[in-house]
Amino acid sequence: MVTMRITRKTYLVSAIVALVIIIPLAYRHKKTNTQVKGIKTELAQVNLTKLKQIQNQKYHPKISQGAGNESNLYVSAKSAIVVDNSTGNVLFEKDINTKRPPASIAKILTAIVAIENIDLNKRLKVSEAAAAIEPNKAYLQADEEIRLEDLLICLMTASANDAAEVIAENFPGGREAFISKLNEKISDLGLANTHYKNPSGLDEDGFYTSALDMATIVRYAMDKTPDVIRYAGIREHTVSGTENLNYEHYTAHISDLLKNYPYMIASKPGFTYGAGHTLIGVAQKNDRKIVMIYLDTNDGMNDGINLFEYGFSKLGV
Repeated sequence: MVTMRITRKTYLVSAIVALVIIIPLAYRHKKTNTQVKGIKTELAQVNLTKLKQIQNQKYHPKISQGAGNESNLYVSAKSAIVVDNSTGNVLFEKDINTKRPPASIAKILTAIVAIENIDLNKRLKVSEAAAAIEPNKAYLQADEEIRLEDLLICLMTASANDAAEVIAENFPGGREAFISKLNEKISDLGLANTHYKNPSGLDEDGFYTSALDMATIVRYAMDKTPDVIRYAGIREHTVSGTENLNYEHYTAHISDLLKNYPYMIASKPGFTYGAGHTLIGVAQKNDRKIVMIYLDTNDGMNDGINLFEYGFSKLGV
């Protein structure tokens, strides 16, 4: 009997000790599991948030400023910029946000808006006013009807002001509607330092652009309306078989830089007394393309070659 009581007492003590040990351990295990579940939930929420952020990101091909300030390269132009087309990185910059008159480099946006809104094969009628505009011109004759594509080639090679006016006058709503469309496009591209007053680039109060804005327009054309860039690289062109008049128009590219710099694939020069010499250009070496703009220079040939060569040297090509 004594032995039995001792055994029962021993079992009772052992059971109490076991409970004292197991209950805290079980509580800790439960607490740990709860913490782990909480951490997993938080991580899942973080990953979901990141995924939503990635899904909501939009690609905006903008030009990255600030990369071209370290150069000692001298250029005569009051404003200039060189941009790596594939990345948008600025390779050289000088006073790129100052508003300046564009002269005929403005015609690139005229070409972009025309291509985006008018069929290339549509024939547009030449008015007496368009035929009488001051040079540069393709010497279009009143009452001729010329395909839009031929007009665009005249625009980008011979810098034909008459071609610009024909395009604007035949736009739905007329010339003023076309100019409004140009400024609407400028707004769509987010350009703060550009405003158009006419389709050709002739000097007019309130007509201005900047080197940075013009580089953005060129890169837009390269991406969305590449025919504009192709037209700007055509060396010569003949417009024949026009409606109403049996008259041929021969145009040759007026860019000396295009003729003298072997890597240049597109060029649109400009000049007015208000703007000085201006130019937009695209050059390619191997598989790398760079965009170059200068505004208001008295040494366009040297500026252009030096800016292109500097840009390619920065890219290591």
